[in-house]
Amino acid sequence: MSTRRTIHAFLDAAPKQTVDGAGNDQSAREIFGSHYDIYQNMHGNDNVREAARKEQLQYYVRRHNLPFRYYQDYGWPAVEL
Repeated sequence: MSTRRTIHAFLDAAPKQTVDGAGNDQSAREIFGSHYDIYQNMHGNDNVREAARKEQLQYYVRRHNLPFRYYQDYGWPAVEL
C-alpha cells in the first residue's frame, strides 16, 4: 500500500486489487501478506463479512454522533445497529 498523509488521516494513494481468474489467490497473498488469512475469512464467509461491516458502521455512527439506528441495503430488510 502506498499511503499519503492528510491533515486528519492517512489515505491509500495507490489502492491495489486482486486479479481475476487463476492469478487471484497469488495476487491476494502478495497484497495482504501476513494478513492473508483475515482476507480469506472475510472474503469467503458472509457472516464474518456482515459482522465486520456492522461493527464498522456502529463505530462510524458513534464517532460522528449520528442519530442512525438501522442500515439497509436495497432489497434487503433493515439491520439494527
